[in-house]
Amino acid sequence: MEKNIAKRTFSLMALFAFVLGCVIMMVPLRAGAAQAGAGKPATEKRIEWTAVEAEISREFSEGVPLRNIINDAVRSGEKIPDVFAACIKVGIDPSLVVYTGISEGYAARTIIRAARKAGAPLNAVVNSATHAGVDKKSAYVGDIVEASIKTGEDPSLVVYTAVTEGYSAQTVIRAAMKAGASLEGVIKSADRAGPDYKSAYSGEVVTAAIRNGEDPSLVVHTAITQGYPAQIVVRAALRAGAPLKAVVNTAIKAGADKKSIYVGAADAGASPGEVKGALLTVKPSGDSVFTSGSSTAAAPPSPALAHATAIFGRGGIVLSQAPAWAPPTLIIGSLKVNPFFSFSETFRDNITYAQNDKKSDSITTVTPGIRLQLPFQTHVAEFEYYPVFEVYGKYTEEKTTDHHAGGSVDFKVGDRLELQLSDNYERGHEPRSSTPTGTIEIFHSNVAAASASYRLTDRFTAHLDYGRSTWRFITSDFRDREENQFAGAVYYRVLPKASVFIEYGHRYIDYAGETLDLDSTVGTLQAGLTWDFSSRSKGTLKAGLARKTFASSTWSNGMVKVGSADVRHDFATNTTVVLTAQRSMNEPNIPGINYFIATGAYAELTQRFVQKWAAVVRVAYVEDQYFIRTDRTALSGAGFRYRAVDWLEFALDYNWQKRQSNIEGNDYTEQSSIIMVNISQ
Repeated sequence: MEKNIAKRTFSLMALFAFVLGCVIMMVPLRAGAAQAGAGKPATEKRIEWTAVEAEISREFSEGVPLRNIINDAVRSGEKIPDVFAACIKVGIDPSLVVYTGISEGYAARTIIRAARKAGAPLNAVVNSATHAGVDKKSAYVGDIVEASIKTGEDPSLVVYTAVTEGYSAQTVIRAAMKAGASLEGVIKSADRAGPDYKSAYSGEVVTAAIRNGEDPSLVVHTAITQGYPAQIVVRAALRAGAPLKAVVNTAIKAGADKKSIYVGAADAGASPGEVKGALLTVKPSGDSVFTSGSSTAAAPPSPALAHATAIFGRGGIVLSQAPAWAPPTLIIGSLKVNPFFSFSETFRDNITYAQNDKKSDSITTVTPGIRLQLPFQTHVAEFEYYPVFEVYGKYTEEKTTDHHAGGSVDFKVGDRLELQLSDNYERGHEPRSSTPTGTIEIFHSNVAAASASYRLTDRFTAHLDYGRSTWRFITSDFRDREENQFAGAVYYRVLPKASVFIEYGHRYIDYAGETLDLDSTVGTLQAGLTWDFSSRSKGTLKAGLARKTFASSTWSNGMVKVGSADVRHDFATNTTVVLTAQRSMNEPNIPGINYFIATGAYAELTQRFVQKWAAVVRVAYVEDQYFIRTDRTALSGAGFRYRAVDWLEFALDYNWQKRQSNIEGNDYTEQSSIIMVNISQ
């Protein structure tokens, strides 16, 4: 009996000694866990984490608050991702773990990455918002969506998961776009919906995207080309407040059939007659179908814009004088025929821009034109022609006739490559205010161009251009020349709709005349920012250097700081601001110089105070430096526009401009008033 007791006592003592030895060996391992490096054996790490997981499980089962467990483990030296992974591995609700970690101030991206690595499903991560209060829930969902995408999750999966879990589609889409997801990626989230739910989900995404401030034309086009049912897209876009004509225009361009458009529009409350009328006014591609006005047909250029063109048209700020395009009135198969017409009557008190001995006259301007568009497959070909007739009432010798003809073909090759070929001919004139000599300068020009744009990655895009232009002047034949330009740019998308870029252009200029030795090359390097956040804000800013090198030693080479700005912003539904500025190095337009520098800016404010009325205020300033001569020109103006119906608009404008020069005899002041009628059919 005593021997048995002794044996049992010895066995218990041996077991106690073994357990004590194991505990003593574990102490330094536990104390040195924070200092264990990447070289620690895998078996040792597994033992360590088994103990940590056990400790977390024990504390949680005893009712210790999860935030205390997490904070204590981190303070003891454990790595943050490992702590959160351990919490999930021991069976704690992943949504509670994620929410607790974020609310305690740990980085959302770190927590989400650890949770997903530990096996937490994405819907559990997203559903962590259920632990947030009502006041914080919306903001929390946005943070979770943004962090999930930045962690590397598929944006379409994140968006779909969040929306199907019941969170606001607008909040989810806003966060996804902020995180860098493309609109295409957001739209593709519908592919994850089952056939029974896909239609409803598609409509919800389209509606939310438009109400969230995305350009409706881009949303509609992207959704249809990504395979969304056209009927659902049209209905959702109209319910979100997009104009009927614009939705129909975009849907047709995206390849939607008319039956689906009719049905979708009818579901949104549009009558068949309204839809039919919208189909008859489908705009050619290339023009934005979403304008700030009440009609898709924009107004022809104001007299102030024409004056600004005269001031800036020497290679500085160029404001197009081409009339706006009216809706097409004839469709022959796939060919769209779009005629347009504008008429204006102008009174000017100084038609020769003289300092003294002013001559006043009335000028009638008539601009008819036609534009053709032929889409084929995913490509489109366009052609346009219009003359501009200016007839003077008293001084008939001042009359001019300009002609413009141009064509282009746009090719879209897959999802990454776009090509464009174009050629434009113009028989035009520079008005007296645009020429230092004070004469009307008639010219012929032809510009042929080719460009290619290739999306290298989701963020990088490369762009290449080639252009060849010829200039022939009737009076100043010393300006006759041929120019060849090669240019390239690389864009990097820093936000969903904003990119930074760097571009370089190299131009070879070959003059027809040899006497002035003006042949040269110009290299221009610029960097900038371009954005198109929505239909309310668009712009491009860039700046850099231009260096001109002459082939002959007759002239000194030159280097000039150059740059430009082109910004349009709608501050409210009825208020639009346009800002344009440019500094450029230009070819000589008077004998005896090798180049001149033009610096100028133009600003215009449009206020629509009732549906059919709009007021416009504009100012402009430009400085031309000819080395020994400097001309400074200022312009201001205001006017009203009234759109009686979609195809008829009236405008009334007043403008004032003044040029001051350091050379006597080149100053002038001129005022003009204009009444304009634009007929779109």
